[in-house]
Amino acid sequence: MKNLTLFRISIFCILLSSLSILLTYFGDYNGTILNKFVAYFVGISFWFFLITGNIIYGVINYRRKKEEEKLKVKRKSKIKPGVISFFSNRYAFVFDIMVVLSFVLCLIFYFIPVWNGKIEIFFISVFIFSMHMHSFFNGVNYKYISKKKESRDR
Repeated sequence: MKNLTLFRISIFCILLSSLSILLTYFGDYNGTILNKFVAYFVGISFWFFLITGNIIYGVINYRRKKEEEKLKVKRKSKIKPGVISFFSNRYAFVFDIMVVLSFVLCLIFYFIPVWNGKIEIFFISVFIFSMHMHSFFNGVNYKYISKKKESRDR
């Protein structure tokens, strides 16, 4: 598979992982059988999609490194990891803003409990997704994929 396709699959897995958190509204370990099933399903699906998405992203990283070795490309020694880079492209800009907003809203709704924490769970889900996307889109792998796509489109 091409790296862009793997990148999209990785994003989709992280999205499903984050969305699974929203199912906690319906799960209860002390409720009916359906509530118990949903409660276990939330945990299993969260970790499954989170790990799968990150493994796929790791495959992209491995391929990039192998191609750099083959082409004897030397990277700058002071490239920052995606998690501490900000505003490196238009997609990263959107997710960088989302990370900050969702984190602030998580804190606000943590200290001001409204609607039994349902809003807080929503913003936790948004924060987890946007944090991953912040790291993905500011990282060296996205830069590699976008450069490769640009050179292929020319």
